[in-house]
Parts: sequence; structure tokens; C-alpha cells
Amino acid sequence: MARKTTSIFSKLLIKFLMVMSIPLLVLLITYLYYSESHITNIIRSQAENSLDDDVNKIDALFQEYKQRILSIATDIKIIEILKNDKIDAETSKYAYTTLFAQIGSGQYNAQCHLISASGKVRLSTHIFPPEYDIRINNNEWDSHILNIDSKGFSLSPVISIENHRTTESGKLIIISFIKQIKDEDGTIVGYAIIDLYSDIIAEFINHATVLNEELLIDYSRYYAVSLLHPTIHGSLINFNFNNENLIIIEKEIPNTEFAIKIYADASPYKTSLASSMLLFLCAIIIGSIGAVIVSLVFTQSITNRFKALTESMKSVESGTLPIMLNDNSGIEEFDQLSLSFNMMILQLNELMELTREEEAKLAEAERKELESQLNPHFLFNTLNTIKALARLNGQDEIYTISIKLGKLLRASLNRKESECTLRESLELAEGYLTIQKIRFKDKINYEIVADESILDVMTPRLIIQPLVENAIIHGLEPMTEPGLVKISIKDLDTHILISIQDNGVGFDTSELSKNPDSFLDGQHVGLYNVYRRLQLKYSNNLYFKLKSAHNEGTCIEIKLPKGDSTWHNTLQ
Repeated sequence: MARKTTSIFSKLLIKFLMVMSIPLLVLLITYLYYSESHITNIIRSQAENSLDDDVNKIDALFQEYKQRILSIATDIKIIEILKNDKIDAETSKYAYTTLFAQIGSGQYNAQCHLISASGKVRLSTHIFPPEYDIRINNNEWDSHILNIDSKGFSLSPVISIENHRTTESGKLIIISFIKQIKDEDGTIVGYAIIDLYSDIIAEFINHATVLNEELLIDYSRYYAVSLLHPTIHGSLINFNFNNENLIIIEKEIPNTEFAIKIYADASPYKTSLASSMLLFLCAIIIGSIGAVIVSLVFTQSITNRFKALTESMKSVESGTLPIMLNDNSGIEEFDQLSLSFNMMILQLNELMELTREEEAKLAEAERKELESQLNPHFLFNTLNTIKALARLNGQDEIYTISIKLGKLLRASLNRKESECTLRESLELAEGYLTIQKIRFKDKINYEIVADESILDVMTPRLIIQPLVENAIIHGLEPMTEPGLVKISIKDLDTHILISIQDNGVGFDTSELSKNPDSFLDGQHVGLYNVYRRLQLKYSNNLYFKLKSAHNEGTCIEIKLPKGDSTWHNTLQ
């Protein structure tokens, strides 16, 4: 059944529309996430955090100035001054020092006043306000700030937000702290007052962007003042807001009859979300129209070139090599494609010629392979004949050499198995040493020490004999005195240590870099062969060390893992 295909235009249009749908998907996810209810929750959460912060700060402000006014009201000398209802230079200096000490560096944020019960003594860190002059405001029915119900007044300062007035310097009073001062008999001798400017609120109040209004409310008098707009104050009933999008949250200030109420309007955010949705939808519509136009234009620009390439490819498929394509269309990608196609045609021509030549060579190689299969059989038959004749004639050395040489030949010709046991490798090395011992008599001696427990471990073939051969040919043969080759195979718990050592003439290893390719010279091909096969087998778990010097012999140490032990590939 033929597979259904689509045109370039259709595929491009689908891809463009898929890309354009991503903003729509983002828009939908955004809308679902930032739905009206979610926006309301976010604004409410931000408003609550702002409210908690402001309540804590206002509470801390109340506590601070309560302590300051209590310090004034409990000062023994201040009580004595007000009780005597007179003041002189000395007492005046003490009183002013005390008042300024309580507002300290905050004199630009607050005023402190002291007045006796009769009104004769009137002290202030600033100009004394006439509103606090008891001689003028002494009627019990007045709503004057000092005519406050004394319930609980003697125990703690009264906090008032009704005393809104502008000072002579243009500062707006927002909060007043009033404390009756009594003598030891409990008689009221005067009043201490601290007025705070609206600036002190502006310094720390949270002007969060989500807040439209924040009120400080005194529920004992149903009076409120705006913390964001301190000039707005009055009865609590004047602060009713009718807006369904308003989020209203209120929290009491601990241990007071005050509370803070905040109003957050969510309507601007909802309007902004709707506008954003409309904008994104318009972008999707415009993008879709643009995708259709771009697909049409792009398809038209490449269709003709693709047709030419397609026709050429069909010719190649049918076995007919076409003429070369024009690789100067003006579009880099198409020129590169045409150039690659032309190179492919040239390579196909060359490959076809090479194929014909290789077919002839293959026939010749098959013939030679059949002939070469006869040679090993001939060698082994000849060795068997020599071995039989040597045994019949009592030539033990020739008989031993024939046996050992036969094993070496079989090991070198047997390429089917890439691995063998350490025992087999050691036997081949020992056979080679036996032949050399017979050949050189006492000039060549050898020692073999091996732990029996590890001789059945599998390793790559022929990793000991080539190194022994190197030791004899390049180390011992040039010597005039007897030489010794030592082979050691030790079990080191997590790995195996193979050591081949001779006391021959040695060589300067400084000529060899740590790059194993430097072994590929006339004297070290066998050494490189062993190292490379071990490296391919054990990779990073191989340790290969070569130590030699002139007239000091040569030692090669190889460490191979027994199991899962890990070694860094090291060549020294």
C-alpha cells in the first residue's frame, strides 16, 4: 500500500501554524492560571502581607511612644514642677531637656508638650498649641482632646487620631499620645502629650501598588484616618466604598481598640488581562494569515529547483547517470545541494570503475586464499616428520625444539580465538625460552614464578611471548656474558601483576614519549602490538609501565583487573 504524501506547501503551512499555535497555548495557560479568581487571590495575598507588615510597624510605633510618654509622666521632678504649678529657669531647663530627650532625633517627626492641670505651666519642644491651653478649653462638654473619659486613662496613655491639625511649620499631626500626670496622692497635676507628624507614617508604611486605601481606625470613637492620604480623616461612616472589585481586609492592632483596614482594587488587573488576551488573539490571527502567505511564496521559490533535483534523482534510481545540475542558482543552500549531487555523480562513476576492477582482484584473491590454506598443513607435516626422526635417532634437543616450535606455530596461526588463559600464554613463553636456551646454551637463562590461583584467568592471546622475545633479541643477544629473563605473575587481590625483566643491554626510554604510537619503529613493533591489544581490551583499567636504561636491563610491568576493579589507563 502506497504511503500518502503531502505537498511542500501543506507541510510548511502546518509547521508555521504549529509555531503560531504556541503563543495561543501560552495565552490559554496564562488565562487559566491568571483567571479572575486567581488574580483576586494573588492581590489578596499581597494585601495581607502588606497589612501584616504595617500592623507590626504601627504596633511597634505605639509601644515606642507609650514608653516615651510614660517616662515623662513618671519623672519625679516633672511631677514636682506640675504640682507646684510654677516654673523658673532651673526647672524650665530640666523640663525642656527631658522633653527633647524623649523625642531626640525624632524632633522633625514629633512634638512633645507639658501642661499643668491649671494651665499655668505650658512647655513644648515647639510652639505650644493653643488647642492644649486648658484655660481656654476647660468645659467638660467640649470635644477637646484633654476632656477624655478617664476610664483606664491613668494606667496607660491614650492614643488619639482625632487631633488633626497643621503645625506652624506646615506639618500635619496624625497621631497624639496623651498621659495624665498624677502625684503620689493620685491627684491630676498635669498632662504630657506627644504629637506625631504624618511624615513618620510615610517613612515606613507599605505603599504597595495593589492598595487603593489604608485606614487607621479607632473603634472606641468610630474615627478613621487614611495612612496613604493623611489629610483625609473623619467619622468612620465617611469611608464606605461601593465597588464589587474591592478586596477589603482588616486586622486589629494588639492590645488596643485600633485596627488597620486596607482596600485593594482588582479591576485594573482584570482589565489588563482581558486586553492582553485580545492582543494575543489578534496576533494569532495575523500570524496565521502571514503563515499562509509565507508558505505560498516560499513554496513557489523552491518548487522548480526541487523538481529539477527530483528528476535527476529518478534518473540515478533507474541506473542512468544524469547530466550535472546548475550550482549557481544564487541560493547558498541549493547551490551546496547541487554541488553535493554533482560530486555524488562523479563518485558513482569512479565507484563503478573500481567495482569492475575489484571484481577481477577478488577472483585472484580467492585463488590465492585456497593456495595459502595448504601452507600451514605442509609446515606441521614437516615438523612432525622432523620430530619423529629426532626421536628415532635420540636427538632430544631437536625433538624438544620441534614440539615447542609446533605449539608456537599453532598459537600464531590460530586466529579464531582472541583470548586464552594466562597458563596458555605462559606455556608459549616457556616454549620459546626453551628453544632459545637450547640455541644459546648457558648464555640464556630464565626464571618463571607464577601464582597457580590466577593462571586460568582469560586475557588477550600472546601478551607474554612477544615481550620475552623482545627481551632476548634486543636485551640479551648483544651481550657477551650470560643473561637472565625473569617472568613473574602475581595475584594482588584486586588485580594481576605480570612482570617481564631482563638484565640485558637496555635502552634509553627518554627517546620514547608517553604516546604509544612512538613504539612503532623497527625495534618496538611487538611492544606496541601487546600494549595496543591490552588497551583495546581493558581501556581505562590498564596499567602499563616500561623501565629501562643503558646497561641496566629492562623491566615491563602490566597490571590487569581480576574483576570489577578500576584503574586509570597509565603508560609510563
